[in-house]
Amino acid sequence: VLVQGFVSYTVQSGNKHASSTEMLQGVQQMITSLRSYLTQSSELTHILDQSDQEDCDTEVSIQKALHKCVLKPLRGHIYSCLADFHSKDGSLKKLTDNQLVLQTQSLAQLGVTASVPDAPALEKIQQRLSAMHLAYSPFKKVAQLLKACKLIYEAMSATSGKPYGADDFLPVLTYVLATSNLTNLSLDVEYMMELLDQGQLQGEGGYYLTTMFGALFHISSFQPKLLSRQMSDEAKSSLYQWRRRRTLHHNQSRRRSAQVG
Repeated sequence: VLVQGFVSYTVQSGNKHASSTEMLQGVQQMITSLRSYLTQSSELTHILDQSDQEDCDTEVSIQKALHKCVLKPLRGHIYSCLADFHSKDGSLKKLTDNQLVLQTQSLAQLGVTASVPDAPALEKIQQRLSAMHLAYSPFKKVAQLLKACKLIYEAMSATSGKPYGADDFLPVLTYVLATSNLTNLSLDVEYMMELLDQGQLQGEGGYYLTTMFGALFHISSFQPKLLSRQMSDEAKSSLYQWRRRRTLHHNQSRRRSAQVG
């Protein structure tokens, strides 16, 4: 009943938030509060029945079940609001305008030194990115992102067979993104960066998510004469601010949940 009430209220209240970040923080705060409540509630058994998998970790099971109960019915509404925010602030237009410029650049101009995916490999990567977009669960989105990045790395080494590092990966990822639906990917990255739990932002998933953010940031600020094979200082600064904000918000949410409990 509590979950259904939040979902109904969120949809009916429309897009009344000051920013996309504020909107997503509200959703994440509700999930955190619900998780804290359910760990002490008789409703726990019912909510765990909604989980897709049998996890040994009860917290992960609760998180997945809440994603299904909260994010599955809200996904369309959240994406509609995100698209509205970023259409109004001009960021989506800037991204797609620069995408057209990127498509006129040679591989050398993009800083690419490794092999790039051929047409069949590119199709497989796009399938993973499409699956990532359609998923409501941040867990499932990250899983698809990892599969897409693995395919990119495989394509990079296809002819030479030698391993490549992060400085080689970013230009190839940028090349792949130039052929992708950047509007969807931009919203996907924001969705994951705000709705994944703090602990889930660590490790391989968090690394590739922030790398994707860096590539999108590079595209949005792309200038043909400024070749870069590394994440820009501006992108790093933006990620630093995001990490600080997520940590602060996470700690505040935990304290509020503890007080409620």
